[in-house]
Amino acid sequence: METEQERIVKRKAGDEMPPPETSGTRKKKKRKTSIPLASATRGNRSEDSDTSISRSESMASISSLVQIKDKDEEFKVAEGEIISFCLKQENNMTTKQTEFIIKQLTVLSAAFSAQRGENIALKRQIAETKQTCKKIEKTVINFGEIKEIYSAQATPKLTFVKKVQVKLLTNSDQTMEKVMGSFKPVKEKLKIRNLRKIRNNGVLIETKTKEGLELILKSKKLEAGLKASLPNKRLPRVIIYDVPRNFSKSSLAEAIHMQNADSKKEKFEKEF
Repeated sequence: METEQERIVKRKAGDEMPPPETSGTRKKKKRKTSIPLASATRGNRSEDSDTSISRSESMASISSLVQIKDKDEEFKVAEGEIISFCLKQENNMTTKQTEFIIKQLTVLSAAFSAQRGENIALKRQIAETKQTCKKIEKTVINFGEIKEIYSAQATPKLTFVKKVQVKLLTNSDQTMEKVMGSFKPVKEKLKIRNLRKIRNNGVLIETKTKEGLELILKSKKLEAGLKASLPNKRLPRVIIYDVPRNFSKSSLAEAIHMQNADSKKEKFEKEF
């Protein structure tokens, strides 16, 4: 049997023995399974300033992609080349730099796709606008049916009195003096809005109310030789909008006649 002293000597000798070969085998396995990019990163982490590409050079490579507009293939090729450059071990790119550049490439790719879509939509809109302009130039103007004016409007109030067939008067001033001498506007509550000279030595009187007009028409105080009557009705002017500048007056008149041929043609032609 071993004594206590022999066991102590063997224990000390065992502590001084070299480590087993399995330790060396484990180290070799670690070297074989290490990732080149990660290994290069760990080995050069303290020397990034000497062995890695500067940030300005990386951004210069990325900014060149912004100049590509509608060339999908060129964009994809450039994107692939940048990613390949970042992943090559001999270029000594750090993990942070690689992740940053790939992230920026993703943002630029999305922005490029959005801008290209806007450009396509804008080109389509411009083309449609040009086609619309061409159609407008070739389109025959259509005014729609023009209704008879007096049938579409209410009967106007009687607001005018025309003095005609004046006898023994040489001008409208004398007629106006005779007419105004036949009334007392304040006492009779006659409100006159306007007095205007007309042909045949007559005057045209406009009252503010219908009652004032009736007062003049029924008055027996008018001087001898004066006759009160209503003026002839006149159709008001019509404004037609959106007529092309190159549309002649004869073409406009022809279009209006054609669209109103079935509605009192004779009267329309006479009034036009």
